[in-house]
This record gives sequence, structure tokens and C-alpha cells, in this order.
Amino acid sequence: MAKGAILICVLLAVQLFGAFATTTDSWKLVPDESGRLRLVNTNPYAIPENHNEVEPLFNPETDVIFRLFTRRNPAHGQVVQWNNPASVQNSNFVASHPTRFTIHGWNGGETSGLHANIRQNYLGVGEFNVIAVDWGAGAQTANYIAARNRVASVGDIISRMVNTLVSATGTSRNNIYLIGHSLGAHAAGNAGKLQNGQLNTIIGLDPA
Repeated sequence: MAKGAILICVLLAVQLFGAFATTTDSWKLVPDESGRLRLVNTNPYAIPENHNEVEPLFNPETDVIFRLFTRRNPAHGQVVQWNNPASVQNSNFVASHPTRFTIHGWNGGETSGLHANIRQNYLGVGEFNVIAVDWGAGAQTANYIAARNRVASVGDIISRMVNTLVSATGTSRNNIYLIGHSLGAHAAGNAGKLQNGQLNTIIGLDPA
């Protein structure tokens, strides 16, 4: 009788430990774009039960913002829009100058250090069109999986912006680089794929 009870207790302990291990295996320490480690549930099927925890809607067509910086406006970006060619034509964009897109990563946004650091270095050495891609509405979330699942749509909008630059100004795709950090590196890759390899260079910095 005592042996049977011990065996049952052992089996219950194994089951409980296995269930705990299964639920905790999906939790990982993941660095955000600033290098801060965050505890993240990497299970894409873990849907919150509380409706208040559900992520707000992210619409890349309206929530991704493009800000153009040049030597004429090195500190204050001009908003250009993928669906508004006039916004490009009326900006400081110069078709003959090389164009560089910078794309932040998880939990980044308009003030991401990536944008300022790369922009200042480029404009310090020559004439460039530097376009900061702000997808903070989709990237600034504790839910890493939600942010990760948005990079394809962000890449699609970046590709549309490239198309608008080319059609509105006649600039060459061979003059365009995409520079992405963290999840932004994957957004850059998705945009490059949609451009069928016609862009000059895609740079992925510490892809997450």
C-alpha cells in the first residue's frame, strides 16, 4: 500500500514538473533595440485571455511614418508619404543624391538612436537623402511576437515608399540602401525581396 502511494506521488510530481517546463520553455530573455533584456513569451499561440491585454490594431499603411533628412534640414525631418507623390516632390529630396533608409527595431520609434547616429554620420560626409522609418506604433510593445509578426507588412510599406520615390523623382534604385537594426533588419530584408533585388544594398545590424 505504501509503495503504491509513493509511486502515485512520483507520477504526479513528474506530470506537474513536465507541465511547468512546457509553460516556461517559451519564455526567453530577448534584447530590444537598445540592448535591454526583456522576458518574452515566444509562443505565438499564447493568446491572452483578458481582452484588455490584446494588442491595439496596427495599420502599416497609416502607422508607418517616413521622415526625410538632408543637409538642408538635418535636424527636423520632413514627412513623406508612400501614397502621396507630391509630398516627395515638394520636399528636399534630391533624386541625384544617394538615399539611405534607417529602420529601427523592437521598442524603437521616432527618437531611436539608430536614426540620429546614422543620419549624422552620412550628412557629415556628403549630400544624402536620409529617410528614417518610424514604425513605433507596431514596435513599441512588450509583446515581442506581435512586433515580430509586423515586420513583413512594414517591409511592404517601405517597398511602396521606394516605388513612390522612383516614380515621383526618377531616382535610381541603385542609389538606395536599406539599413535596419534588430527587427528592422528583417523589415529591410522583406522590402528588398519585394524590390526583386534591384536595390543597391541592404544592411542588417544585429538582426533579432
